[in-house]
Amino acid sequence: METSIPMTTLAVREVLFSPEEYVTWCTEQHRAIFGARRADIEGFGRHLEALGNRSGQRGWPGSGT
Repeated sequence: METSIPMTTLAVREVLFSPEEYVTWCTEQHRAIFGARRADIEGFGRHLEALGNRSGQRGWPGSGT
């Protein structure tokens, strides 16, 4: 009797930015790391775009870009 093992697909998430990048940006902008508002996170996204970071060029999830 042969036993089959089901195949599982593993989705690997690409690292969009390092935590150090965010901490550095928060420090430079005088923002609390765990107190960020949506506007702060959008500002960080614009910062990544200005740097030409891959994650900034990809667009935000759900934005259709």
